[in-house]
Amino acid sequence: HRVDRRQRQMCIETGLAKENGEQYVWGYVPALVAKTGLFLKQNGVEVEGVFRVGGSEKRMRELQDIFNTPPNVRDDRATDPLDGKDIDWTPFTVHDVAGVLRRYLILMPDVALKLTRQEPIIPHNLFKNFCRVLERGDLDLDTKLGRYRTLIKSCPQANQYVLLYICLLYTSDAADDLLC
Repeated sequence: HRVDRRQRQMCIETGLAKENGEQYVWGYVPALVAKTGLFLKQNGVEVEGVFRVGGSEKRMRELQDIFNTPPNVRDDRATDPLDGKDIDWTPFTVHDVAGVLRRYLILMPDVALKLTRQEPIIPHNLFKNFCRVLERGDLDLDTKLGRYRTLIKSCPQANQYVLLYICLLYTSDAADDLLC
């Protein structure tokens, strides 16, 4: 997978472990997605309405600022949030973190194309197709999964990585093998 320098600086390699334990990189996800996703997996799975209940606008702005500030000019809140280990999460609630992640997924920047254009993680032109698969009660699970797989492959590559990361993080026993 080729990722330009600017995108790599904003992203974290993500991978899985093979059956033999060997780890491999399958893609790159934005640091914001990797870190907030992992935080929510560890702290928000049992919280009702984690994405529905809004967080504090002030704290959400502060958290967003952490991700928007380059590591070399950041204050003492974190030495380098891009390594996934140094964010001080104590000032933030699960709802604050979920709110920042939700906003990012709704208006995901198109870093790969270096455009300021933003669109949701599921692009506007594919959204109705995703909904149609969900609404089809006559399709069995394997057929639906196959159709979703096809739709996901038609998304921009960065969106594919993020969708897969989130699915693995929240729905798979293999999620513990994700490299962050």
